[in-house]
Amino acid sequence: STYLRAVIEPFEDSEEAQSHAEEEAEVMSQLARVAKLQEEMSVTQITPDIEDHVNASCHQEGGLWNLASVWSEYYEFLVTERELLLGEEIQQVYLFHGLDEEDDPDLYLDDDYEMDSDDDETQLEASFFDDGYMLEPEEYEDEFDDDDDDMVEEIDIDRLPKPAQLDVLRLQAQFDEDVDTLNEGLMEFVQVLLQSDSHRARLQIMKDAFSAEERRLSTKRALMAVRDSMESSLL
Repeated sequence: STYLRAVIEPFEDSEEAQSHAEEEAEVMSQLARVAKLQEEMSVTQITPDIEDHVNASCHQEGGLWNLASVWSEYYEFLVTERELLLGEEIQQVYLFHGLDEEDDPDLYLDDDYEMDSDDDETQLEASFFDDGYMLEPEEYEDEFDDDDDDMVEEIDIDRLPKPAQLDVLRLQAQFDEDVDTLNEGLMEFVQVLLQSDSHRARLQIMKDAFSAEERRLSTKRALMAVRDSMESSLL
């Protein structure tokens, strides 16, 4: 066996012990605004009583590092949320192109892989909601109807009509790009946090992360409003 020998030194902040109560309050206020947006949009949200669990202080227990851990888990949830959206988008492609297993039984692969909404939500609850920091949203807009369970099984893309193949490949490419962006954001967040040498710097990193998520959610809400308006005008 080969072992790596390393010399380590205790990590100490560059700043002397001092109060950052005002900056810590700003971080938690920013997080509260994010939670309010999440509630308004009926998505998974930070619990309103998050400050009863963690805060932005420099305390070892329940302090900023615990808050950062919760935020890292939130990134991981966003990836899972995006996976569910991909399933819904592909289902719409199948419906748009009139694909049906009864018409072509060989269209679908074996049942070894099946995107089941109940299983997905159970997994989310087990991995993300049990810590008490998050609230589970209401049903995901009925994106997986019980009557359409067969429509979310994995499809043999080679048997799809060419237009449907192009649509599915386009959705997959967009999915890959979105997930890469989320993963890169998470890695950057963790890296800069670990490289910071002061509590003040870490507070700014947390504030920037919360501000970016507030902007993302605001943009998403605006796009949803435009989409809903366009759909209403077609009725």
